[in-house]
Amino acid sequence: MYIQLSQPSTHSPTQTASPGCPILALIKVSVEILMARGLDMEEYLMEYPLGPALPSTDLLRQDLAINILNTSYDGHDIGYSLGFMARCFGARAPLCKIANQLLHECLRGSNIGGNTRIVTFRDIPAIENAIDTVLLDWWLADSSFQDLYEEHCDWARWEREFLEDRWLEAATSGFMNKLEIAEFQTKCRLEQAELDAEVEYAAVNLGL
Repeated sequence: MYIQLSQPSTHSPTQTASPGCPILALIKVSVEILMARGLDMEEYLMEYPLGPALPSTDLLRQDLAINILNTSYDGHDIGYSLGFMARCFGARAPLCKIANQLLHECLRGSNIGGNTRIVTFRDIPAIENAIDTVLLDWWLADSSFQDLYEEHCDWARWEREFLEDRWLEAATSGFMNKLEIAEFQTKCRLEQAELDAEVEYAAVNLGL
């Protein structure tokens, strides 16, 4: 199972696109990747005749609300929980939008038997501050993540330049007839697709 998100593809995770720049790319994040990044859904599983599975959307929303809007939590605690859940979707995802949508879903499932905390407008600044702390201070703006991101970009750039150099060498090595040109173009497209998949796989595993 995959979750698809449209993301900026050519900017640093801490940057936003300039107005009018068409730099959106579709990325896929598997549920397995989300769980490997810390999105623990096991506590929400229910037993069914065919085995454990996630409950209906309404029940899952209620369970999320009880967990995130814990009655012992203050605004910062709620924001930390939302931030860590959003982080699992990767640095290229619209993280703040995801965190806000998670909060919205929790509010829809809240006040179930008095098991959830009531969120007021006074809590919003603390929630937003905590989300920013998790996503920016503790992750995207951290030097260790920035170093890994730069290393990934340098590696991907080198791989693409190396591939293009090979293409140029092959294209200028001698005369090619129409059939050979078509075969060469097909080979280039396949190699490009393989490299793109390899770079994307590495990016997802890095947390992008």
